[in-house]
Amino acid sequence: MPLSKGDRLGPYEILALAGKGGMGEVYRAHDDRLRRDVAIKVSRDQFTERFTREARAIASLNHTNIAHLYDVGPNYLVMEYVEGEDLKGPMDFDDALPIIQQLIDGIEAAHEKNIIHRDLKPANIKITPEGVVKILDFGLAKAMEPPPSHDADPGNSPTLTMGATVAGTILGTAAYMAPEQAKGKAADKRSDVWSFGVVVYEMLTGKRLFQGESVVEILGGVLNKEPDFSAAPQRVHKLLRWCLEKDRKKRLASISDARGVLDEPTASEAAAVVQKAPPSKLPWLAAGALALALIGLGAWTYTRPTAAAATTRLSITTPENRPVSFQGYPNRSLAISPDGQQLVYVGRNLDTRQVQLQLRSLASLEVRELPGTTNARQPFFSPDGQWVAFFTSNGELKKISLAGGSPITLVEKINGLGGVGVWAEDNTIVFGTSSSGLRRVSAEGGAVTDLTTLKAGEPGHSYPALTPSGRAVLFDNYRAEGTPIEAVMLDSGQRTVVIENAAFPFVLRSGHLVFQRDGNILIAPFDATKLAVTGPAVPFIDKVRQNTAGPIPVPEMAVSGSGSLAYAPAADTAGVLGMVSRDGTFQPLGLPPSNFDRPRVSPDGRSIAYIVGSGQKRDVHVYDLQRGSTTKLTQDSQDEGITWHPDSRALGIFSRRKDAIGIFLREPNGNERLLAPLLAGVTSLRNFSWATDGKQLAYTVQGGSQHDIWVLTLDDKTPGEKPSMKLFLNSAASEFSPKFSPDGRWLAYVSDESGRPEVYVHGYPQGERLAVSTDGGSGPVWRRDGKELYFQGAVDGVPKMMAVAVTPDGALLRLGKPAPLFDLRATGPTGVIEQYSGSGNGGTGYDVLPDGRFLMVRGPDPTSTREIVVVQNWFEEVKRLVPGK
Repeated sequence: MPLSKGDRLGPYEILALAGKGGMGEVYRAHDDRLRRDVAIKVSRDQFTERFTREARAIASLNHTNIAHLYDVGPNYLVMEYVEGEDLKGPMDFDDALPIIQQLIDGIEAAHEKNIIHRDLKPANIKITPEGVVKILDFGLAKAMEPPPSHDADPGNSPTLTMGATVAGTILGTAAYMAPEQAKGKAADKRSDVWSFGVVVYEMLTGKRLFQGESVVEILGGVLNKEPDFSAAPQRVHKLLRWCLEKDRKKRLASISDARGVLDEPTASEAAAVVQKAPPSKLPWLAAGALALALIGLGAWTYTRPTAAAATTRLSITTPENRPVSFQGYPNRSLAISPDGQQLVYVGRNLDTRQVQLQLRSLASLEVRELPGTTNARQPFFSPDGQWVAFFTSNGELKKISLAGGSPITLVEKINGLGGVGVWAEDNTIVFGTSSSGLRRVSAEGGAVTDLTTLKAGEPGHSYPALTPSGRAVLFDNYRAEGTPIEAVMLDSGQRTVVIENAAFPFVLRSGHLVFQRDGNILIAPFDATKLAVTGPAVPFIDKVRQNTAGPIPVPEMAVSGSGSLAYAPAADTAGVLGMVSRDGTFQPLGLPPSNFDRPRVSPDGRSIAYIVGSGQKRDVHVYDLQRGSTTKLTQDSQDEGITWHPDSRALGIFSRRKDAIGIFLREPNGNERLLAPLLAGVTSLRNFSWATDGKQLAYTVQGGSQHDIWVLTLDDKTPGEKPSMKLFLNSAASEFSPKFSPDGRWLAYVSDESGRPEVYVHGYPQGERLAVSTDGGSGPVWRRDGKELYFQGAVDGVPKMMAVAVTPDGALLRLGKPAPLFDLRATGPTGVIEQYSGSGNGGTGYDVLPDGRFLMVRGPDPTSTREIVVVQNWFEEVKRLVPGK
């Protein structure tokens, strides 16, 4: 019986009929638990145990170009709801190429997990409004097949024996079926390669390659007819021939090989080069063209002009004992010289346990350390490629000559989280942080001047990128209503919005802009003179690692002016939330891996709150430890911090909402009220803590690069009154990360007055101040009984969880010597965010349970990556994929 709007399937509320599928009706529905729309495919029959097993295997696919399978019911599948149009032709080759590349990426990802589509066709491919390809129903064809029978006649095609009620579906599928499938034989990866070829032909021509009025007629063409490719562009003829070999032994063995065939030049392209050559070279090039006709492609590669050199990809492997060290949000770890011949990366020397810059020339097999660059981050080259500038974890800006010598300090103290810079042709360096405006300093050192000034609601300007003319700098502008990329003129300081909802700009000399949006890296044509995007953006081809430990994923890549790209390959950076004992033993909670942030344990130890998401969609979730259930508290918010009220029922949430920005109190009934609004001149309210009586809330107030600690007091007698907000700690240094002791008499916090972050405790509301850490520290958290104070520090350069014994002595405290507990590198990107975030004011990435265990996120070892990919002549590829306007 058909479902109607308002009907329910388990936790899913039906919204509308979305269409018909091979297995039954398809509905759009809403998932109440995760508050998202989904597509539900309802079968006419109950699923078998075998089908459910197959579906669970399919659910392991997690790729941008594959529609995700979320859930399996007794007779329905719950899948990602994809907004967009079915794939249709005809298309120009330049428009089709990004789609073809994404199809290859998606099929390749599934084949790597040994999952075959078996029913690839345009009706199973959607293009989102952003140009992202989504392949639907991956693997479902196998799941719906009946189990193999020993008595089955191999001459009977499963397609031909299906009921007449699905004749339309059969007719649509038969045209894309590989010959071996038409004969009733088992499909393999090469069967998908055949279907891919048929789809590419139809995409480019708008015509079906195999046509007929019946299934028998269509399959007869598949089995016996030699396909005619003449209607397709010459550029893809070779690809189509290799994909559509009837004997699968002669077909492309892997969809990955399609990339190489697609990139090969054709004879007509060679002839076009000859015709465009200067007259003085025509006789010689004509002979070259004749030789090409006689001896093949070799003459083409010999006579091809340098400007059209082929794009090549190189895999650089770092030494085993010096892998790339990814340092947490907002840092990047790679730099490439302007000529594209030298790489510098932040590496961890596993012998000395120190983080240092490593230099690798593409003309050499050796990697050498740059001396004096301990704790370096965010490297970038000078315009002549002879120097590398970098920031340090102590907030310094330095430079070092690649010819030798010690680093030279340019700026001794940079306030704010992280530091990102660019070296201009006029020998000045422009840099910024996520908590300051852009600043400028001579590459020889000297006074620092402001290039941009933060406006109300702007936490910081960062990630500067020079235009080719050097007249303007593009940068990220973090602000409440989104993260636009802006430009500032270096001579006048005039600012212009370039593109909304975008971050991390790379301005290419090819006339393009690379940026990140909603977790996707995109490329768009760009007019650097008008500072304007001039056409639609397309997704990046290469799969680049993105650091997801912060509010916006940071791409780990670098681009040279000569047209080379360097990047760290994409890796699974999702973390696992769990509990860590004092010896470092990790016990997962059982939640699916995700980019967990700011995990917090309720005072009664029964619930865990955390933030999931990135950019403008960071929402609070609560996990019930006893019931094992998860509740999503906020929807499409920009939540940046959370803390439990002492009653274990309400939550304090710092959020950037459309109507207000500040710390909200989320009550058990779902109501919210604004406790501490973001005042004029303030850019953020960070890492806050309730006193145990629930009447005081300590929090960090960030104004530009300055951080101070304030205390908000609630008056229970007059609940309608606004809470009072008073400054508690401020100085020329930055104070942040306050944490009330369990008895409410002390406040632990971090200050960088010594030149690096250190943990202190201060009597509350007044009293003495004591130093807790002795060699750097951040992220203080009290044990529930107040007898220990924990923080993140380091021993011999290795990040460690540290513990300090606390003994009350009347009105005083006696503190023990900091002792290491376990290695923080085992806890992944969120666990080490304090250790690698410069001043450490990004908040605390862990909490302590009542039984003394630590709540942390365990992810991939941040020092495990040893591969860097270099793409040479990359601009040529960009021009083909994203034509300028």
